[in-house]
Amino acid sequence: MFTSNEVSLAPVFFTIDLGQTVVFSRYKLWHRNNVQYINASPKLWKIYGALDPNLTITDTDYWVTGYQEDWILLSNVDDISMYKPSGDEVNITDEDRAAATSGFDLECIGDAIPVRYIRFEITENWAVPIRTVIGELEFYGALVE
Repeated sequence: MFTSNEVSLAPVFFTIDLGQTVVFSRYKLWHRNNVQYINASPKLWKIYGALDPNLTITDTDYWVTGYQEDWILLSNVDDISMYKPSGDEVNITDEDRAAATSGFDLECIGDAIPVRYIRFEITENWAVPIRTVIGELEFYGALVE
């Protein structure tokens, strides 16, 4: 996944409609193989969820900060030590590379919150602030009937 390089807002956002109601327990994120811990790979991010958001709102301010009042925080990666074994801001160790290749397995916060939409807010990338690149995402949980 690669967000457009014409995005002018930072942080970088993207929203996914899952098409069904789910409850997440955890997720896994992989950087693209050639940009692990560099370039536009996400460094710090948040994930929000909503069951039935008002998608007719066209106000940019709402979609930059206001939505946070209506959406539920599912994940807050606010420290690289949550997924980068060395915790080093500059150097990349063999252990860091192995972790990136395996994918970062992160738990969701909150108690069994049903959502249909998820919204990523990439608050910081490793170098390029106005876009992001992710190799793969997997979410784990259960469908809500």
